[in-house]
Amino acid sequence: MAQALLIDRQPLGTGWAEFWTLNAPATRNALTDEMVSALRAACERVRTDAALRVIVLRGAGGHFCAGGSLGGFVSAIGRPHGEGIDPLIAVNREFGRLLQALCDLPQVLIAAVQGSAMGGRRGAGVLRRLRAGRTRCAVRHARGHAGHRAGADRAVCGAATRGRAGT
Repeated sequence: MAQALLIDRQPLGTGWAEFWTLNAPATRNALTDEMVSALRAACERVRTDAALRVIVLRGAGGHFCAGGSLGGFVSAIGRPHGEGIDPLIAVNREFGRLLQALCDLPQVLIAAVQGSAMGGRRGAGVLRRLRAGRTRCAVRHARGHAGHRAGADRAVCGAATRGRAGT
């Protein structure tokens, strides 16, 4: 079985850059439990790495990320409630912890978006930190939230690197 996350460290000036590749092209890099765990472990590993300057997050096979793995959601539906918590809530919390870990990275995070990039509103917020895309990439949200019009944050990214929101 292939690794869910490939990490390639390259020299960058006096420091380093890492390329994190979501490696499930057959599912358009849908986030499985294994991939979420690998990304969280990578975030923890680099949290105190002062020599690492930039992380480029990308997807294998021509697509960035199809969002959460439907297989993971289906398996959560069949599990009994442990400690009074719905298993779907636990899955969503893990995604939230991953997104928080990505946002908390001290390094510059670049999402190299190509092809599809699907996810909940919060996931796309990570992409708004800094993204570089090809001329044919789309960032979309799967659903709306209270106080948020469905699809209001849809974005199409161009060829140039975009700055952080609010700057």
